[in-house]
Amino acid sequence: MKEEKIVTGVVTQVLEDKIVVNVDNTFYDCPLKMISDYPVDPFKFFTVGTRYRFLLINKSVISYKDLRPKLLKNRRKPIPTVSGSKNLEKHLLEIIGEKKNM
Repeated sequence: MKEEKIVTGVVTQVLEDKIVVNVDNTFYDCPLKMISDYPVDPFKFFTVGTRYRFLLINKSVISYKDLRPKLLKNRRKPIPTVSGSKNLEKHLLEIIGEKKNM
């Protein structure tokens, strides 16, 4: 998995094609395609001054939908998300611990 990180940021600006988020005094763009695979009105979806969780993808872009699988369009095959990977790792470590105790 890439060096992706979950961050909490405050929405500072809502535009038609993106939102601008302040994370620890650093501003990131979240383009409309990184909010949802479905048509969404960012003005109804986000409120300026409210905190949301995002996935930091690189030095200037963050993603809202990658932490929320319901916003992803393709549900036929598993799509790797950060929370899914963490849950899988936790489950596998539990299984390995049970096997060692046998």
